[in-house]
Amino acid sequence: MAFAGRRAQSLGGHPDDVAARIRRLLADLRPAAVVGAAADGTDLLVLEAALACDPPTVVHVVLPTARRVFAADSVEPRWRNRFSAVLGRAVERGGTVRALDAEPGDAAYRAANQAILDTAIDLAGGEPEAVLALVVGRDGEGAMVEDLLDRARSARVPSRRIDPSR
Repeated sequence: MAFAGRRAQSLGGHPDDVAARIRRLLADLRPAAVVGAAADGTDLLVLEAALACDPPTVVHVVLPTARRVFAADSVEPRWRNRFSAVLGRAVERGGTVRALDAEPGDAAYRAANQAILDTAIDLAGGEPEAVLALVVGRDGEGAMVEDLLDRARSARVPSRRIDPSR
């Protein structure tokens, strides 16, 4: 499963509800691996849910920029301990953390979205239909979330959306 989602401030006052929906989806789908970034908000919620599965889902993290730059730009201070914990547990459990080391900006995030999809497809033996692209955000909200969804459609990867407002 490849994923992208909205940052913490876009979740309103209901991050626990969104986390529960993500946990239920992962329990139903039981993906062998999840691939995505690790920004505060839904990215970290997906990664935490994957690592809490029994057995844990393998987690592959793709950061568009250097880890320290990404943490400063995309992880609010109150989420940084969770960020560090998730990255550490991902590697401990056989996953990977890869930084593309691009300069911050939209191009870096678009490149990361492509790397996320490519990694998920590679893990699925080159079969796009065996991958699910999960996006967490309202329809049309978040250019980079929509970018991942557009890339998934172009690659013939099925997709699913969790709208945190519902």
